[in-house]
Amino acid sequence: MLVAWEPDLTYDFLDARGRFNEKIKYDVGRKFLRAGWVIIPTHIVEAIPTIRHIYGKKVLYCLAWPYWPSNTPFELVDMYDRQMKLWKYWVAIKGREVSSEGDTIFSQNSSLVYDLQADHMSQFWVRMLLNQTNYKASDITLRKLTQYGR
Repeated sequence: MLVAWEPDLTYDFLDARGRFNEKIKYDVGRKFLRAGWVIIPTHIVEAIPTIRHIYGKKVLYCLAWPYWPSNTPFELVDMYDRQMKLWKYWVAIKGREVSSEGDTIFSQNSSLVYDLQADHMSQFWVRMLLNQTNYKASDITLRKLTQYGR
């Protein structure tokens, strides 16, 4: 499946103060972010509520292991109304990532939700500094976590 991912992006979506980078490109005004795409194995999960709900169903596109990041397990979500008409879709766009010893320590992401019926786009931008305490993968074992908890 094609997934919006820019791991080798030479710039950040947002600067340290949270302002948009001028290099970001859009289509259709400022609705649709133009991003690079990669092919990644994906699982498709269809969720249909068993109770009366605002959504008729959701179709979730989850990255397969080892591409499943802990911060965004779903890359795309199709949301249908009660009449089973496509209502909204949600897409995660991954930007530049910085890793140390195989763990992501800095990540920039964007989530876009487009309401097809209202022709409205909502954007959520994230600039995450992860693992600021500089834990290593070897620090996160059941034995060590149990010791920390005592």
